[in-house]
Amino acid sequence: MTELSPHVANGTRVTFPAGAVSGASCVLASGPWGLIVDQTPFHPFNARWPDQPSDTGSIIVAGRPVSVVDCQVGAVEFGSGRLVIGPDLPVSHGAEGWHWVVVHVLDRDVDVPVGSEVSLWVEAGRRHELSAVHTARHLSGLALNTMLASLWSQGMPADSLGNPNFDELAMSSSAVTTHGFRDTYRIRTLSAQGGGALDAEHLDSLVTILGMAVTDRIHRWLARRAPIRLVAAGPYLADPRAWECDLAQGTARVVCDGTHTADLGVIAGIEVTAALTESRTELALTGSVTAAAPGTRRRTGPYRAARHIHTGLMAIRH
Repeated sequence: MTELSPHVANGTRVTFPAGAVSGASCVLASGPWGLIVDQTPFHPFNARWPDQPSDTGSIIVAGRPVSVVDCQVGAVEFGSGRLVIGPDLPVSHGAEGWHWVVVHVLDRDVDVPVGSEVSLWVEAGRRHELSAVHTARHLSGLALNTMLASLWSQGMPADSLGNPNFDELAMSSSAVTTHGFRDTYRIRTLSAQGGGALDAEHLDSLVTILGMAVTDRIHRWLARRAPIRLVAAGPYLADPRAWECDLAQGTARVVCDGTHTADLGVIAGIEVTAALTESRTELALTGSVTAAAPGTRRRTGPYRAARHIHTGLMAIRH
């Protein structure tokens, strides 16, 4: 918590869902902790679900650039005006009773009067890579659900494509970088709840083929180069947002606060590998992702291994 009472009327409006990497805005509050503006293209790090790191870049103050080295989700409590930032937040993102803001962390203290206009510039290359990886991360989760769908002996809530949503229900951690992602999933907890086939006897056989199966499915989706929509309930940071993409099996939809590419053609390459954690209680999927250069598209064809993968999965089914 920081001892400050900034006047923030409605929270921060965000333009990163539409792909913006620059803009101008009015300063609402500033201090040694950073800068809050009315509207920003910067995507902040959310300590409550730390999957995608924040944007970096610069803010032009009185004609001089100041580096933005980090961005954090913050909240200002109604009534008291108490500002709380990042891991100190006592409530979940979007909770009522708080104004939700993007706190731009600067490389040095800058005295910026409230009401001043500043220009904001996101490091576009880094944003491009993070967006490609985050998009690939969603495809990996959907592909994982698809590949495991036939293994469950009892039903569970379905994802937007109608498959049991192992990705959402079993995920224990997710991390996105500019070059790839790593997701971990609780195996035994979900097997006990859902009556699934992920028991110790079959784990090694499953892991051997699962990475290839997920990669193959993603490559088939990438070949369509389908457009991506980031649908927002409103313009503010706290407004819910969802990632949508029309795949061969239907419209995929994932609730998400991150940034994404305009279409699947931006992902130039991806390879997913599967492994068990040392305790053998979690499944780890690691994705290596290559983004096409901005302004270019690269078509990535399927591995054409689906028949063999399907045979292997069916062989370990209960």
